[in-house]
Amino acid sequence: MRRLAAVALALLVPAVAAAPADAKTKRVCKVVKVHGHKKKRCHRVKVKPTRVPVTTTVLDGSTATLDFGGGLVRTVALSGKLTGYVPGRIRLGSDTKALLTGGSLSVAPTDFFSDGCASPVWARSDPATRITLDKSKTNSATLHANGSITADANVVIRAVLDTRAQNACDQPLAPTGYTDSTAFVNLHGQVGQGGLTSLELTADPYPLTLNACMTPGTPAYPCAGTPTAYPTTATVVLKIALALGKPTTGPLPSG
Repeated sequence: MRRLAAVALALLVPAVAAAPADAKTKRVCKVVKVHGHKKKRCHRVKVKPTRVPVTTTVLDGSTATLDFGGGLVRTVALSGKLTGYVPGRIRLGSDTKALLTGGSLSVAPTDFFSDGCASPVWARSDPATRITLDKSKTNSATLHANGSITADANVVIRAVLDTRAQNACDQPLAPTGYTDSTAFVNLHGQVGQGGLTSLELTADPYPLTLNACMTPGTPAYPCAGTPTAYPTTATVVLKIALALGKPTTGPLPSG
């Protein structure tokens, strides 16, 4: 597995392994004339750190499963991209750690709660629902030399529902304002024959309190009523493709 991880990384970005090591300063010299005589004067200048851009694309088949208890289990489909960078150069055969800094995941509309009406669904996730990284905390992913992958992500789940009152069979679904729920997700996986362009990462079951708005409103604004907190147990399966860009000392695209 160690060799497989190194080969996958080298094939994905053959130029990255040859990038020069980072240094905080470098010596710069120039020849100047002093009283008619040429002299070499040197000084040290700061060197901008090298970073390797990273893009993680979440592929079809990625899901999050929420167990509300009592046999009520819902699975939602996930898609989107996360972005970040590897500080410094990538050294083949060593652990490679990337910092995740931006991007978002979409949640496919999913029926959550139903009643005895002819159209039984009274709470469905709205397409405006998004999962983003909590940028106030450190989020990272590490490709270990042995081919294993671990990722720690602090996320914010901004949920919007389409709802009606329970058993109000004559009422259509209407959107609500948004609610935020936070979660810490630890993912793990292994590089396989598909290399870094075909990975599967999983999160073991973890507790998640999901805040939901049941008050009609505008999806772009916070919930107008008091949110309802649903304790759940969540599991995550992400099918992803990693892409590494060329080393840069300039600003990285924001996400």
